[in-house]
Amino acid sequence: MGEVGSLLEGLPVPSLGMSGTPHEPRMSAERVELLHRWHEQASADLHRRSDNEVEYLDMRLHVPPMVFPPAPMSKLLGRAVLAETSVDDRVMDMGTGCGVNAILAARVATDVTAVDINPDAVAAARLNCERLGVGDRVECEVGHLFDPVEGTFDLIIFDWVCSPDLAPLGRVVLGRDGANSG
Repeated sequence: MGEVGSLLEGLPVPSLGMSGTPHEPRMSAERVELLHRWHEQASADLHRRSDNEVEYLDMRLHVPPMVFPPAPMSKLLGRAVLAETSVDDRVMDMGTGCGVNAILAARVATDVTAVDINPDAVAAARLNCERLGVGDRVECEVGHLFDPVEGTFDLIIFDWVCSPDLAPLGRVVLGRDGANSG
């Protein structure tokens, strides 16, 4: 287990913020716009099917209109979070959304940090953590990627919203030892 920055060294990710270097996007403005348009459409489609309360892995979650709800494929990651989280792990849920993966991790671990750039998502994550009895185990922070956190993590969960149309944007999967496995 090493510093977060050393885990990601050499991988295709934006600057971490902790280094003091400002974030600079590594994709074209056109690609950013494509990602933004897809995200807005996908979010709108999922919200049309929802009343802002979502059932997911035996939990009832509040998901406000400006927060991306868990998609049907999210259950695969949720089950992996439950299987991979250990009691003594320090866990980060990056891009937490409504907090679902932070909540799942906090069912096992006692030190979980949930980060999202969207303040509405962080507010929903806090509410859901409290409602589901893990509010004392989860620190919810507004910020971009690693900007609001310091130190090391044993497990980093990143449910990056993507689409097959956007696959060339890249994919990073970190194993427990920080090795790039995807």
